[in-house]
Amino acid sequence: MNPWTYKQNIIDSIDKIPPNSIGFIYILTYKKTGQKYIGRKLLYQSKIKTINKKRKKIKVESDWLSYHSSSPSIKDIINIESPKVFNREILLFCQSKGELLYAEECMLYHYNALLTDKFLNDNIRSKVYRNWVKREEFQHDIINLKKIE
Repeated sequence: MNPWTYKQNIIDSIDKIPPNSIGFIYILTYKKTGQKYIGRKLLYQSKIKTINKKRKKIKVESDWLSYHSSSPSIKDIINIESPKVFNREILLFCQSKGELLYAEECMLYHYNALLTDKFLNDNIRSKVYRNWVKREEFQHDIINLKKIE
């Protein structure tokens, strides 16, 4: 399987992810055409577990390691060809769902992802409030992300 990379380092376990991260913004690059796809992925998900006949909500690691996208067009390419036709790069780690939503949407608008054939994205849909993205470190990181070409 093609690995996730972050700043040219392979990320192949949860131990290599910065502490307090709940998810990341990623970019897939379709090797055949150079087209890109920007997305987000949570590192953890909630599951219900029965303990002593009581239902408890627990946090478990998501499928982020093998994940590519929830996009039907990306899934179609993977089903026809292979997951290996994409390079997977993590652009930014986020510490809240608000940061995750904002960063993804910001990137999609910044690169006009819906208006150009350079991107495979089909939609943009989020609702983000200012107080969800107040952390100074995050604001600095999102402003200084490298330009995607």
